[in-house]
Amino acid sequence: MLPAALRSPITRLGRALTAAARELSTRSGTIEAGAGGPRWHRNAILRTPAREIAARSETAGARAAAAFLNSTYGAAIVSAWVTNITMDGPTCRPKVKRKALRKKLVEDFGRWWATCDAEGRSDLGGFLARTVRSLVVNGEAFVHLEVDPDTAALRLRLWNVSQVDRSLTRDLGGGRKIVAGIESDARGRRTAYHTRENPDAPFATNYGTIRVPAEDVLHVFEPLFPGQTRGLSWMAPSLTRIAEIDKAEDSNIARLNAASLFAGFLIKPSEGAPDVLPIAPNAPSIDLEPGAFIQVPPGYGVEFSQPPSSDGAVDFIRAMVRSAAAGAGVPYELVSGDLSQVNYSSARLGLSEFRQRVTAIRRTLIVPQLLDPIWKRWLALEVLAGRLKLDMAALPEAEWVWPGWPAVDPLKEVNADVQAINARIRSRFETIAARGRDPEEVDAEIVLDTAPAAARESSK
Repeated sequence: MLPAALRSPITRLGRALTAAARELSTRSGTIEAGAGGPRWHRNAILRTPAREIAARSETAGARAAAAFLNSTYGAAIVSAWVTNITMDGPTCRPKVKRKALRKKLVEDFGRWWATCDAEGRSDLGGFLARTVRSLVVNGEAFVHLEVDPDTAALRLRLWNVSQVDRSLTRDLGGGRKIVAGIESDARGRRTAYHTRENPDAPFATNYGTIRVPAEDVLHVFEPLFPGQTRGLSWMAPSLTRIAEIDKAEDSNIARLNAASLFAGFLIKPSEGAPDVLPIAPNAPSIDLEPGAFIQVPPGYGVEFSQPPSSDGAVDFIRAMVRSAAAGAGVPYELVSGDLSQVNYSSARLGLSEFRQRVTAIRRTLIVPQLLDPIWKRWLALEVLAGRLKLDMAALPEAEWVWPGWPAVDPLKEVNADVQAINARIRSRFETIAARGRDPEEVDAEIVLDTAPAAARESSK
């Protein structure tokens, strides 16, 4: 029989092995993602994602704002999204057949472009950048469509997302309800937004909310789940990783500071050495200097400190940054600024996926939720004010032409475009529009460039 001292640990080990075997037998022949097991944390389940977003998005947005202002990687993620989505703003191309009317619409809209901001801070390009920044950091943006009392023209005002009262949730009866400050009817269509004064404004007060009709507010956000009411920060998957990266970098800096404290220590190896070093008025210093040969007192030796090593820390942090960039949907190179491992092929591959995502966001989010409603409201107010002669029942739509992407290798990409046009697999119109230019404007410029040469040829 085993001694009592060994019996208890062996019994516990046997029980652990039995439980592990039972767990493995339970997981065998099943879908682990839908079953239990040691690989899954008990909190790794989100059964009501839309409700959780409504409850947690405010804190996530506040943490994203802190990461944007305090973390270099958080700032780089926000900057990459805002810069690539907005650039310097799109060009509006009205879908009108008459050239004279189209020219007038473009000119009038261009003049309004410079004065659209209700606060007078920027033009439509700058306003769009601020809107997208709110979209990335907070997951949503609220734009109030106002009317200038002096000119009866459209003005845009960007709300702080905290102005729409998240705490206001109630049942209005008959299927109508208010969820997180947003009122909807029985069919789920938004009817109003309950807003308060901007809490960030100087001398802000909180005397309740004001009900603003939904037709005067543009709520721009990407719905991830059915029934989702409020947006979630685009940085949410990366916020925890960004916080860990900052801690890891701080620890590495502390380790490097400790490593720089290289010091030598006098030791007393023999009994005959004096207990206290003799200090004479003219005694030489024993401070360490580069290339110095120092004589220590008789009977004493020297030992040096062994500071902690930081080997592998750079590679570890690089892997963490890659993880954060992947969670935010931004290429690693744009977040880290590290181009040491980039060549033409890898740059095109990395940027291609990101640019496709940016194009999708423009077409499915920015244009239908922001730019098209702004265009329609601007047209309607211009017609009502008598500045445009159009049929209110058939206002023209607009096409938004975004600036073209900078070429990674201009010569290769131009040659590829020329070959695609010559092979008739891509039109010249599509190629010019993809570069962010209006084909009609390009043709007009080409006429101006070639007209003097043609005149000289005809005079010969």
